[in-house]
Amino acid sequence: MTITHVVSLKYKDSIPEEERLLAFERFLHLKTSCKLPPSESKGEGGGGGNYILDLIAGKENLSPERLDKGFHQTFVLTFKDEKDLFYYLEQDEDHKRFSSMVANLLEDVFVFDFKSG
Repeated sequence: MTITHVVSLKYKDSIPEEERLLAFERFLHLKTSCKLPPSESKGEGGGGGNYILDLIAGKENLSPERLDKGFHQTFVLTFKDEKDLFYYLEQDEDHKRFSSMVANLLEDVFVFDFKSG
């Protein structure tokens, strides 16, 4: 059963749109930059393999309900299992660098993880 990791970002009012878009693109890049260490990869060649199965995102709430609570961007990541999610959250250096880069830009973050099905 896969794990879905939902992240919504609310930027400080002082953060210009250009910086928000740069953070958005860098978050999307995590799908290809985040890799398991070679010892945990099941990919060919023994190198660390990508482990984020899917990453989709949006930067405009299209809902007529307008219940976005001021959040600007939402990302939905899919992982094979909890082990991969925990590696992403606790050990992946690319994810840590991204988190550090955006920390001072954000007013709030919403995260919700669940097992699909």
